[in-house]
Amino acid sequence: EELKKLRDESHIDSLKQELEKERSRRIELEQKVNDAIKSGLEDSPSQTPKPPSPQPSVSSSTEKQKETLSNSFLKWLYDRFGGYIEDFRFQPEETTVEPEEPLSARRLTENMRRLKRGFRPVTNFMRNLSALSSWYSVYTSAIAFIVVGVLSKTLNTP
Repeated sequence: EELKKLRDESHIDSLKQELEKERSRRIELEQKVNDAIKSGLEDSPSQTPKPPSPQPSVSSSTEKQKETLSNSFLKWLYDRFGGYIEDFRFQPEETTVEPEEPLSARRLTENMRRLKRGFRPVTNFMRNLSALSSWYSVYTSAIAFIVVGVLSKTLNTP
């Protein structure tokens, strides 16, 4: 029992270490994104040099206001929802090599439970199919056969 407790505690410690590593990675990525955004905002005015206009017009000032409003709105959106968007980007899975455990009763029961969960949809389908074919519920079976007949007839007609 003490060995089990020690194994569980070491597993928790490794999970904590992995969590800390992921947190530091997230912070680094946020800093990179913020730096990229800042450099993008700084580069964008220098890339489009505007010739000096002799008279400031009202339309150019409204355009500037629209640009700053749109930039601030986009920045607000990114600050608000950027973390969620980052979750949907493709990140290759890190392959972790698990230490090879000898066969144990615990591992065998975990594998059997996983097999049972994976096989459950197949058994449910077979059970439902046999219930339909044995007219266990007359109304359900009749409706199912009528729907299948109508669908097969509509799909087969050119």
